[in-house]
Amino acid sequence: MALDRFEFDVRFLTNRERGAPRAIRSPSAPLSNVELLEDRSLLSATGFDALDQGILGYDETSGEWLALRYDGESYTQDGLNDLNAVGRYADPISVDLNGDGRKEVYLRDTRSGNWYSILPESQTDKFQWISSWTTNFPITNTLVGDVNADGRDEIITFNSAGQWISLSWNGTNYATTSIQTWYPGTSWTGLQVIDIDGNGVDDLIGFDASTGRWYGMTRAKGEHTTYRLADWNPSMQYGSFLVGDLNGDGREELLARDNTGSWWNLSWNGTGYQTEFMQGWDSSGNWRDFVIADLNGDGRDEIIGHQTATGKWWGLFKESGGYVSKQLGTSDSNSTFEGMWLGDISGDGRTDVISRDNLGNFWALSSNGSTSQVNFVKNWTSNATWSDIRVIDYDGDGTAEILGRNRGNGYWWTIDKVPTGYSNKLVAQWGTAGNYLYIFDGPFYAGNGIGLLGWDTYGDWWYSSLGSSTANTHVAIVTPPFHATQNYVADLNGDGIQDLVGYDGELGNWWGLIHDYSGTHNRYLGHWDPNIAWENLLILDFDGDGRQDLAARDPVSGTWWGIYSPSKVFRSQKLTNWTPANTYQNVMVIDLEGDGKQEIVGRNSSGTWWTVVGNGTTFTSKYLQGWTESWAWKNVAVVDLEGDGKQEILGQSETRGEWWELYWTGSGYTSRKLATWDPQQTYGHLLLGDVNGDGREDAATRSSNGDWKLLSFDGTDYTSNVLFNWNTAVDWQHYSLADLDGDGKAEILAQETDTHAWWGLFANSTGYENRL
Repeated sequence: MALDRFEFDVRFLTNRERGAPRAIRSPSAPLSNVELLEDRSLLSATGFDALDQGILGYDETSGEWLALRYDGESYTQDGLNDLNAVGRYADPISVDLNGDGRKEVYLRDTRSGNWYSILPESQTDKFQWISSWTTNFPITNTLVGDVNADGRDEIITFNSAGQWISLSWNGTNYATTSIQTWYPGTSWTGLQVIDIDGNGVDDLIGFDASTGRWYGMTRAKGEHTTYRLADWNPSMQYGSFLVGDLNGDGREELLARDNTGSWWNLSWNGTGYQTEFMQGWDSSGNWRDFVIADLNGDGRDEIIGHQTATGKWWGLFKESGGYVSKQLGTSDSNSTFEGMWLGDISGDGRTDVISRDNLGNFWALSSNGSTSQVNFVKNWTSNATWSDIRVIDYDGDGTAEILGRNRGNGYWWTIDKVPTGYSNKLVAQWGTAGNYLYIFDGPFYAGNGIGLLGWDTYGDWWYSSLGSSTANTHVAIVTPPFHATQNYVADLNGDGIQDLVGYDGELGNWWGLIHDYSGTHNRYLGHWDPNIAWENLLILDFDGDGRQDLAARDPVSGTWWGIYSPSKVFRSQKLTNWTPANTYQNVMVIDLEGDGKQEIVGRNSSGTWWTVVGNGTTFTSKYLQGWTESWAWKNVAVVDLEGDGKQEILGQSETRGEWWELYWTGSGYTSRKLATWDPQQTYGHLLLGDVNGDGREDAATRSSNGDWKLLSFDGTDYTSNVLFNWNTAVDWQHYSLADLDGDGKAEILAQETDTHAWWGLFANSTGYENRL
């Protein structure tokens, strides 16, 4: 089973967004989305639940997994309860709701509406139910802020009915509060928590894109009131919404950029709300990201942006004469960068903006108070995969450190400021058995400083303080959230029953919903790099154990990566490499040697056939044969014409009319010519199956003059026969093979596009006949 292209929609979610979603960054999506699981999408699953045929589907409107199955007498639809319980949690939120100076993590069950807390410090139940909400209206936005003026943060949600609802701690219990309702069905965007009037109490604002109006909700005298704040141009498109204090008056402003590149702000001037045009930046769309930082330490925030085409860093400043744009520094425009992390890593009291390039180098955009520059910090090898990078002051010395995890060995490292520059320091040693879906940093234990709390793909929550040899300790277990942007079916455990397979393009995780005699179980399969636009996804059985494996190729590096299960344990690993400078076509699954072990084959741009072969533990790339590329190969397929259990690569030269096959001799690979057809004709609509009923596969194609021709093997020689002529004036579609009458001979079928009539070529006592 092969797909031409395998790409995923990716959005990087930073810890800043999850923990304190105040300054919303523009989403980063370097990979285009190809396929999403639509409402009521169905995946065919032959033999699901040990029955002959079944269809498995997920209904996003109800959150239910359903199975349509034939029980031998009738079709039945079943709800799969254990499937319904998988993947139901929304993104967890790390916040200090009770105001004790330590963070908790909160989970919302999207199916039941229940809220739960993860309390690492609790001596009794670290996973606790705290509240129950209705699920009638899906939550579209989740923010964190103090809108009830009690000095503690709340979790604030906005749902599809326009309702603002908060979850808070009232000093004794958790409380749910319905704040206000805005117009449902409105094109709300730019929803933010902001202290726009500078009174120390957060407000809520949102932009109605259809009318161009900004609305705000403020609290006064114990009640919330919604006001119309400003009118902007409804014909413009606004994005890159940020919150910052650019003029240094102690009041936060709403900042936004329109589709022409112009920056605008919405603020309170002491007597009323005002809108100001600030500056215009290039609208070409090659900006990597924008952040808010007080780079020069003057008490006023700046908008910082990185232009990828030129490598230039820019800042938008408020000065006595108005708003000005300044070039702050330049990075290598030929490099790619990740992250725009904020923190004072130099220890000078000013905020730095840190990024990492594709060579593993960390760079800091810094200011000495008057001028800015981009400085090299330290290198983390690009040979290792680093994840969960963040900038925090974990040791409380007033200087922030760069913190990240080496995914290969599970070790956490920091880059610390030292008198001679920067040095690497090992601060925690986690294992490699689990891949982590979410990792939060903060004070979770009293007197224990900054620690790390993570949720892995097996559902386990782990906590670790930060010290040179610190290991993570188990906190709680919660069913991990199954999330997939693409879905397939494969027999993962080799029981003859198809399982649902999903890939999460945001995090790079593969999941399997494996159905067996005891029910359906969520299994983590492995991790792939979500930043790679994987191609040629294949489902095959490398080692012939009956359990299907997954493989795909990185078109940039040429690396084949796979998911397979030696000793019934799922493993993700690099398989081998094909030359990245070449493009590959006819990438297929084949069993060349007839031993039940499948290989991957593909032909490169120079006509050379290569294969990926596995022996159960290691994988290699092998040269097979070269086909002359100028012969213009078409009708390339995998087939067993001889019926000996060994598959061959079949192809026809369009320029010569010749049919060739590449096959295994028992000691090597070679190619042979099978037949020569009229090169003046073109042949297409290749169909493979047993057309003549001799138990061997045949190859049928239709020529440009309408003749159906059959290439077959009679046990001694390869033969070519004209079966029947179909009218070339008729537009045909849906070509297929099927043994409709059960005589052991497959019929060639097609449908007339205009009349929708189906026709078939049937074998009779004298040859073949055409039937409606």
